[in-house]
Amino acid sequence: MAPDVWVKRPFVATADTGTTLLMLPRNVVEVYYSALPAAHKADEYGGAWVFPCADEAPDFEFWVGDGDGEDDGYRGRVPGAYVRYAPASHDDPDTCFGGIQDVELMLEGVEDKPDAIFGDVALKSMFVAFDIEEGRVGFADKELEVCSFDRSCQGNPLDAGELKGWGQ
Repeated sequence: MAPDVWVKRPFVATADTGTTLLMLPRNVVEVYYSALPAAHKADEYGGAWVFPCADEAPDFEFWVGDGDGEDDGYRGRVPGAYVRYAPASHDDPDTCFGGIQDVELMLEGVEDKPDAIFGDVALKSMFVAFDIEEGRVGFADKELEVCSFDRSCQGNPLDAGELKGWGQ
């Protein structure tokens, strides 16, 4: 999405490390993929959003918090490279499955589904702290670079008191 394209759509999201994709309200997903002209919902993939792997997906930016000031929340960014999740199939390696999908479609038939689920596609783009005792989640920026299992990318933001956007 262009930096000046924002959809004001308040919703309650679940941060879930057991979910792979970033699942959002339908209108947010449609606005995001409108920036990729060849993106479309594909019947052969259950109606999921797909696009040519050669296309550069835009970053997805979001705001967590009640206010609209810097100190009132957290502005996050999911790199477009994370949205280009994976080839849709072995038979169709040039078509990529989108890392952002419609929560209604992905959880069709599930009762009491959340408005959105922030799965690994989103969570790996930031530091996330779960405060179980207080029932909240905090976020902090991190450098996005390739890391290995034996080399950490960056220090712990908890040590520096940098967490923002605690959600209840």
